[in-house]
Order: sequence, then structure tokens, then C-alpha cells
Amino acid sequence: MRKWVTGIPEGWLFMVLLWVSSGWATSADSLQHGVPWDSVVAEIQIIQGSRLPDSVKAQLLGQVFQKFDLEMSDYQAFYQQFRRWSNERVVRFLHRVETIIKARAKQPIRVSEKKPPKLPEPPPSGKP
Repeated sequence: MRKWVTGIPEGWLFMVLLWVSSGWATSADSLQHGVPWDSVVAEIQIIQGSRLPDSVKAQLLGQVFQKFDLEMSDYQAFYQQFRRWSNERVVRFLHRVETIIKARAKQPIRVSEKKPPKLPEPPPSGKP
């Protein structure tokens, strides 16, 4: 796999964005049509990098699209523009994605604590 000047694998972003077809930092480069694409790509990468089953990953990716109110045509338009960006602009974008991922990794994991259901009280046996 070829690498860009920064050493970031060239196919990385393409593979992540391609898989999509099956709120943090933003900039003019990433904010197109009101969509923070660096945040979208970061969330996608986090999901893709997880050890979850593919079916769960697909569900989570769908939730990312819902969260940002995206359609496949939005992604395709972004990707076509992304491919025309200069190397410097791509590198800036990928560094923002990396920053978002690192910031997310520092956040504590929020686990909702569910208490086990209470077992019914045993019926009184009638003995003292």
C-alpha cells in the first residue's frame, strides 16, 4: 500500500469511507454543507477499529449517518471533492481526524449500570 508524504496509508480513508456505503473539531476543509466530515470520518474509524461483529458495526455506521443526517449521495459528493484536494489539505484533514480519535480515546467510557432484576420474594413457608 502506498503512503502519502506523512506516512498515512493512502488506502486507509478510502477503505473506511467505502465501508460506509454497505462533534468535535471542524474547519472550512471539513465542514461542507453543514457536515463536520472530520468528525464523521473519526466516528467511522472508531467503529471500524473496534472488535465488534460486522453486523453491529453496520448498525453503528447507520447510526452515524442518522446522527449527521447524511445520505449516500452526501458521502459520494464529499468523497469526490476529497479526491481533488491537495496533499496538504488532505494531510490537515487527516490530522484533525486523528486528533478527534485521540480526544475520544481519552474520554471515559460511559456504561449504563443496569441493576440485575430483583428476584421475587419466596412465598412464606408458614413455619416460624
